Amino acid sequence: MHIPGKSQVKFFILKSSLFLGILLSTVISFSQTEAIDSIRNSLKKPVKNDTMRAFQYNELAWNLLDFNTAEASKFRKKAYDLSKKIGYVNGVAESMNTQGIILRIENKPKEAIRVYMELIAIRKKQKQYSRLIGAYSNLGSVYYESGNNAFAIKYYEKAFQLALDFGQKDKQLILLINLGIAYEGAGLYKQAMETFEKGIVMNKKLKDTYQEIQIYLNIATIYDARKLYTKAIESNEYALTLLKKMPNVRLEGIVLYNLAGEYRERGDFEKAKNAIQRLSVIDKQLDEQEFSCSFHELKANYLAELTRFSDALKEINLALELSDSISDQIIHSDILLSKANILRKLGRSKEARDLGNQALEYTVRNDIGDEQLIKVYETLYDIYKATGDPQIALEYLEKCRVLQEKSTFDTVNDQIATLNSLNELDKKEKDLEIEKQKNEKIELDNERKGALIAGGGITGLLVLVLLVFSYRAYRNKRKANELLHSQNHEISVQKEVIEEKQKEIVDSILYAKRIQNALLASEKEIAQQVKDSFIYFQPKDIVSGDFYWCATQGELFYLAVCDSTGHGVPGAFMSLLNITFLNEAINEKKLVSTAGILNHVRERLISNISHDGAQDGMDGILFCYNNSTGKLTYSAAYNPPVRIRNGESQVFPADKMPIGQGEKKESFTEHEIELEEGDMIYAYSDGYGDQFGGDRGKKFKTSKLIELLAGISTHDLKLQQNTLKNTFEEWRGDQEQIDDVTLVGIKFK
Repeated sequence: MHIPGKSQVKFFILKSSLFLGILLSTVISFSQTEAIDSIRNSLKKPVKNDTMRAFQYNELAWNLLDFNTAEASKFRKKAYDLSKKIGYVNGVAESMNTQGIILRIENKPKEAIRVYMELIAIRKKQKQYSRLIGAYSNLGSVYYESGNNAFAIKYYEKAFQLALDFGQKDKQLILLINLGIAYEGAGLYKQAMETFEKGIVMNKKLKDTYQEIQIYLNIATIYDARKLYTKAIESNEYALTLLKKMPNVRLEGIVLYNLAGEYRERGDFEKAKNAIQRLSVIDKQLDEQEFSCSFHELKANYLAELTRFSDALKEINLALELSDSISDQIIHSDILLSKANILRKLGRSKEARDLGNQALEYTVRNDIGDEQLIKVYETLYDIYKATGDPQIALEYLEKCRVLQEKSTFDTVNDQIATLNSLNELDKKEKDLEIEKQKNEKIELDNERKGALIAGGGITGLLVLVLLVFSYRAYRNKRKANELLHSQNHEISVQKEVIEEKQKEIVDSILYAKRIQNALLASEKEIAQQVKDSFIYFQPKDIVSGDFYWCATQGELFYLAVCDSTGHGVPGAFMSLLNITFLNEAINEKKLVSTAGILNHVRERLISNISHDGAQDGMDGILFCYNNSTGKLTYSAAYNPPVRIRNGESQVFPADKMPIGQGEKKESFTEHEIELEEGDMIYAYSDGYGDQFGGDRGKKFKTSKLIELLAGISTHDLKLQQNTLKNTFEEWRGDQEQIDDVTLVGIKFK
């Protein structure tokens, strides 16, 4: 028999997974509220240009989505209007992305689809193909929520293919989960299971515990729908073990809710009892009416199974009271049925019949659907059979069977329709591509015909002359063709050799990138030593001459931000050599002072690579932070550090000589920077300031970079990083990036 309220579990799971799709806004964090406050404060201050203001409006609207959609909508419109006015295309696109999500939340699918279609057109026109992943994914979610599984699957597949093309594995995993859910929604359980299994394989490398829990929850839902309760229990229990690694109250509640119902269905009441006891604690922690309503109904049905009808009635009355204040009609209908069943078991026949008929009237009036109506007919059959009305009971049983047959037939038809729709969509896309190619060919033919007509007169005049030379030309051409054929064959062979060599070179460089990335300091390593930090690292080529590196020696934490001679492969070799000598100075030689360390690295570089007078080496900064005393010292070659305090910048001195062969060979100077709460320290290479761009194709300049840092220094660090990246990309525009870019921002206190 049906477990009343069980379908609600599936709703929780699907909502949790689908809203993850690129939006990733499931938890409101403290850092998120900090970011909102930071952006609000920045809006009170003047900005250098309207582009920055539009960016701030968009960031605030995005962060407000979890809190207040009305306010998010207000700032989104400000961003859109300003971006439209100044021709800031990215600002328009980002505001539309937020608008689409707001329309989804407000359950306006037609408007959301229109917005996402416009957004996709903009992204394509701007050739921002990686950003189409989010647009396609959100569009797929709108179609899923509208019940159009075929279009949902199609757009999830488009997003997934792009995520594959751009190597975005985390998004690939989320999209596989959404694809599986869409297949499941269409009743295509085989395809859904295959998709979830692909997700499990992919996650063996990613090791994303949260997404793995999502996968097993959805697999359990499929087994549960097919009444394979043992397998459903196995999947849910495995999800529960994963939750020990990554605690999440909401997900634990969903898993336990599933398990309690499945244990009860299998007759394992002791395990069901344990699950319900744990759910009671979670219900208080979550303090959400929708979850609490389903929990009390679940508990009521469990108590009724144990013939504790008075206690069951108290629980179901609590659930019914809560269901009046939530919008989910299926939950309310389920609770009415559960209470009717409990009253039947208590022998209160008239009340049971009245409540069963009330549930029928409510379900029909609100057009909740055949699946719910089948549950109502089942319950009314049980009630009238128990109360001595076999004729009416049989009537409801017959209605139930007819509707079940219709539902089964409709389900099969829906599955066939979905598969046909997918095939039809594929066919339409292929037809459109063929039509496009035909049109392009027609245009090309027309151009050729025009050229032939225009040249016809001239050609006529030349025909006689050409006839005279035609025979001689034919003989010469035959000889030339034989020679050309031989040469073409040789060129083809050479081309294959070159392409193979090029592939080997690129593969080698990519492997070198992996080695270089392994030697760079990770944000996690830096975060273990300092309170807050961010890294903006954008190499010009696959590998980089810029690098950031850290090491510890007792209470001392060293951080280097350096720019090696050159970029690309030569620069990367230099960076590896420089990192080796820094490691040697601190970890082997146990040098302490930043000046002594840079002196050692310079000596090693000169003795190893400067025999012929080459001046290879690096510019950069080496910080030393004492965790016990809070003292910050540094030594710098050409690139000075900057401190921003209360919006005011101070550029500290740097030695005007490289770490390597140069005109000067004095010892590097060690300086101290006094720190106060809230100070931001920045270190950077010259790639950002030297970048050409803007309306006149000029350098950005270091002075302008320092002004930018002063303006954003009070912002959330993630926002600072995004602002620096977006400003750089906006400035660069279509210009080629000329050098590696590295910028590190740190709060040492």
